[in-house]
Amino acid sequence: MKIGLSILAICLLVCTQIWAKDKFNFSGEFEKRTLVWIPFIADEKVVEKLESKGGKAAVEAFYEEMNHVNTMVAESFTKHWDKTPFQVMSNADFNNLSDYKKEKYVAMRGSHGQLHKISFIFFDFEQTYFNKYRNVKTANEVYKVSDDTGLIQEGDIIYLIQKIKVKMGWRNEYDRESLSAFLDSKTLLLPESDKYSKEDLEKVYPHPYKFISDVKEIIDAKNSLDDRYLYIKLEFVDDKPNSMDYITDDLPNFMLIDAETGNAISRSRMSGVTGINYKTSGREYVELTVPNALGRYSTTLRSQEEVVVHMVRFKASLTKAVIKVLVNPKVQQRAYKNLTPN
Repeated sequence: MKIGLSILAICLLVCTQIWAKDKFNFSGEFEKRTLVWIPFIADEKVVEKLESKGGKAAVEAFYEEMNHVNTMVAESFTKHWDKTPFQVMSNADFNNLSDYKKEKYVAMRGSHGQLHKISFIFFDFEQTYFNKYRNVKTANEVYKVSDDTGLIQEGDIIYLIQKIKVKMGWRNEYDRESLSAFLDSKTLLLPESDKYSKEDLEKVYPHPYKFISDVKEIIDAKNSLDDRYLYIKLEFVDDKPNSMDYITDDLPNFMLIDAETGNAISRSRMSGVTGINYKTSGREYVELTVPNALGRYSTTLRSQEEVVVHMVRFKASLTKAVIKVLVNPKVQQRAYKNLTPN
């Protein structure tokens, strides 16, 4: 009996060691490699379909947006990515590399997608490696950013970079214990709206703020890393990553972002704070969605004003509830173990 148990223990130990050797350390390997951006390329079938439906103007708009994203990602990562070497490589050149050479890189590719008809760009980070049997494997992690001002901005890429660093364990999330003092030191930019008044806002936000008439002020603030301002950004967060409940997964969240760093300072899920879930409130998002020249939906919330107004439209008390969560350090620490989403 003892011999049998000993053999079983040895087998378990060997199996554990084999599993441990095969487990890929995504963050650790990332730090050793060069990050390479592989730009979007036009799919001929997509172009032909666009031309048949929208003519030359639709095709020109498609290429204009594609070139904008490719340039914005390349320039922003060159300027702000400081963790590993960075370079741009064509899809053809990367695919022509041997698997051994691909081990030197983290390949970053982008794709357009939607969460509940709100437009996002998804960034897939892929690492090629050889397992203990020398079989070629790939490991992937995906991060997203909403293009909620129509086209992705430099400030959105800065926010993306900070998300990556947090998820990789390269920096800590914002310390929400000092949230109140931090909010006192910054000014929250909010577009003017007839949906709420100065008095309404000050009841729930006892910190500096500024009403603006042009959303471009928010774009300029986040692109220039302005140390004076905060802004609100829409996210979708999977609070139940292992759940099969597709109604409550990927909940809409409002993120409070520091324009100076791109860091998430606090967040508030829409569902839960007032008992409203996405199943009952989703139509409000769809209502604002319009087709664009690419044949896909442009972002539902195309400006920061629409974000704030949209929050008001659900329920009179929703804006108050969301902002209360955003500015309350105790609620932040209790309700949001992980502040930064993928």
